[in-house]
Amino acid sequence: MIAKRLNKDIYLLKAEPNEEIFQSILNFAKKYKINFGFFFGIGAGNYFEIGRYSEKTRDYDWKKIKNQMEITSIIGNLTIKENKLYLHIHASLSDKKLKSFGGHLKSAIIFPTCELLFFASNKKIKRKFNELTRLYLIS
Repeated sequence: MIAKRLNKDIYLLKAEPNEEIFQSILNFAKKYKINFGFFFGIGAGNYFEIGRYSEKTRDYDWKKIKNQMEITSIIGNLTIKENKLYLHIHASLSDKKLKSFGGHLKSAIIFPTCELLFFASNKKIKRKFNELTRLYLIS
């Protein structure tokens, strides 16, 4: 991940080919001592795990995609969960027929690139377990 600081709290990030997006963003945040942030971007990749939350099961239904896809939109935030940095990311993807779909992103291998605009803060925004949803929500 290449990071270019645009001003005190805004970074332009560029993921390189074959980078896993979650690990790359977490490494960036650790390097720059960022505890909270919000980001959005575009790009492409060749492996994704994407899903949706099921109210019935209180868990996610996951789908693995092992094809080249356009990332027409990626958006997320960085918070603290159980005293560790945590990423919550959603993405919209488009296949070779330009069919689009999206959901909660669990993993993505980038190819050829992904470009993000990251708004950073050193405030600690924490997540707390919610019994009803069985999710860690911003508290």
